[in-house]
Amino acid sequence: QPEELLGDVEDAQRVMTRMQQLNALSSNNEQDPATPQSRDTDETIDLWIYNFLNNSHTQITATRQINSTLCNIYVHDDIWNVTITPTDVEYLRTAFEDSTATDPTIGVYELDTEMFGLTSDIDGNGKTNILIYNIDDEDINGYFSPSDLLGGPYSNSMELLYIDDNPHGSGINSSYCYATLAHEFQH
Repeated sequence: QPEELLGDVEDAQRVMTRMQQLNALSSNNEQDPATPQSRDTDETIDLWIYNFLNNSHTQITATRQINSTLCNIYVHDDIWNVTITPTDVEYLRTAFEDSTATDPTIGVYELDTEMFGLTSDIDGNGKTNILIYNIDDEDINGYFSPSDLLGGPYSNSMELLYIDDNPHGSGINSSYCYATLAHEFQH
């Protein structure tokens, strides 16, 4: 059927795009994790977040601090250079794309996609978006919202992972943060 063939072609194109992204990463693996790959701060957007303590939604303004091969990292404007620095976002990018404690030669993205398969790309940017902000419940290190993929009144209409700016009081460059990142990316 022509419709089935079109779906197969689109799947093949998605796989090829991901393979090209992973190949591009292999050339970056030798770099110092604190060396910025690409810092693009031109995009400021309003994003919906969930308030766990009062069960409501709020919009915050965040600016893209990393525009890299596999991810965009946004930081809530209120915490940029207060609790989150350029070095912090670069360490998070490195964990996502390049290197983990489990395997220093590959990041969370490759580990998770080898195990669970390729990600969706509803916003068409070929990347996973990560938002760092101060989650209002200290017991929550991060989360994923299905409404971001499915739509609805509080949807951000993108693949988005929400990460606390200080998971378990250990900071962004911690095993708590990286484990949360890997867990939320599995969704």
